[in-house]
Amino acid sequence: MLLKRSRLLIMFALITAVVGIQSATAQAKTTPLPLFVALNNGQSRVEGDIFAWNNGFTKKTLSSHNDVPVVSPAGDWIAFTSVPAFYVAQRPPNDEHTAAKNIQILKLMGTDSRLIADQPPKASLKDGKIAYTIRSVPSWSPDGKALVWTEVTTNQTSGVNLKLQDEQLVIYTVDTKKQQIIVPKLPQHYFIGDSPYMSKALWGAGGIAVLTKTDEQEFMVTVYDASGKQLSQTEPLAGSGFDISAMIWIKDADHDYISNVGGRIIIDPQSGKTDDMNGIPELYSPTAAANGMSLAYGNASANEASTSWNIFINGKSAGVLDSVIVNFGSEIALSPDGQSLAYILFPGQGSNGGLFLYQKGKSRDLGPANVMGLAWSPQAWRVFHFDPNG
Repeated sequence: MLLKRSRLLIMFALITAVVGIQSATAQAKTTPLPLFVALNNGQSRVEGDIFAWNNGFTKKTLSSHNDVPVVSPAGDWIAFTSVPAFYVAQRPPNDEHTAAKNIQILKLMGTDSRLIADQPPKASLKDGKIAYTIRSVPSWSPDGKALVWTEVTTNQTSGVNLKLQDEQLVIYTVDTKKQQIIVPKLPQHYFIGDSPYMSKALWGAGGIAVLTKTDEQEFMVTVYDASGKQLSQTEPLAGSGFDISAMIWIKDADHDYISNVGGRIIIDPQSGKTDDMNGIPELYSPTAAANGMSLAYGNASANEASTSWNIFINGKSAGVLDSVIVNFGSEIALSPDGQSLAYILFPGQGSNGGLFLYQKGKSRDLGPANVMGLAWSPQAWRVFHFDPNG
């Protein structure tokens, strides 16, 4: 009798443990990703701290010199650049040079935080001993297992890249924690004064697109595969809108193209040839259900002072969002379930500026006005084609 009772107690304990584990797993799967908000530090630079908002703000960084985060396609990490401490301490007041940057990643549902790209040994801004690395905003691979960015390293002591002309393409793999330079020398970039205009790398289904400003008026896009092999390169692009709006990967039917938020042209990643978009960019969350929210440009383009967005839910028009300018892509963010969106209004855009949340046809002010950018869920773009029948 005692033995049976002991067995029953053990079985009950095991069942309780299994149910508890299943419950915890289910809860972990349904825990919503917070909205990540980068708030300016008030020192007249595009630097600040990253906060997580979920009906309240929680500070996630401490240095006050970080940039806007980027959410991985798998929704498990964010990546962001930060200005290293030596540079903050040594740069002169009102310094307008392109700042040195580190890259960090932060696990969303845990405590894993990594500095994945640091500065060279004895990093310094002192004359005769200048040594530092500048990096672009990192971009996730489509599977969320790796990151890519461009970087420029200079070192006066060893005589390396003294004029900051050489720029390379770097990949970091999350599982192996290893970096690899896949392109040691990218196309020559433009300079603003004596500061390099950093190229921007964006990883998509068709490869790694690198946008390079080649002179005051023109840009060029070069596409590489993950090994660094060049797949294509455009002719110089003048008047393409890449100077005022971010490069994006965009899908039209079954094809992946390169474009920008302004959406004037599409670029074939295999040939480098350009064509008219014949539609407008539509932003959506690939993690959302079919009835998720999406946004397509309304009656104004990305370079106008007041851009309107048509809001669609389940493929049907659900309203218009006015006065939201999206140049960098981080001014607006969709929730993972596609039922909410956050957006920034800058001072002069019909208000005093601030962070707003749109849900169920209504917007509410979340408070801070010093917002640099947002990240919430993986986001994707597709071409929205107008219905000729209205």
